[in-house]
Amino acid sequence: MFWNRKKQIVSSIGGLPLEVPPIPPKKEFATMLELLRDAEKYDNESEKEASEAVLTTLCEYIERFKARKK
Repeated sequence: MFWNRKKQIVSSIGGLPLEVPPIPPKKEFATMLELLRDAEKYDNESEKEASEAVLTTLCEYIERFKARKK
């Protein structure tokens, strides 16, 4: 389900590949991902109420983020 940022190899210098470090995620997206991971952790531990509470918080966070973008 989760994806990783791909490493980019631009060109080579003296035959060695030059790797460009990935751009770090925005703070908001890192927070959303952490909330999703927390919800999954609670769900795996059979704490459904806690998982649903975290998912509700995530939904509210996403809605606030979307509202700021308009």
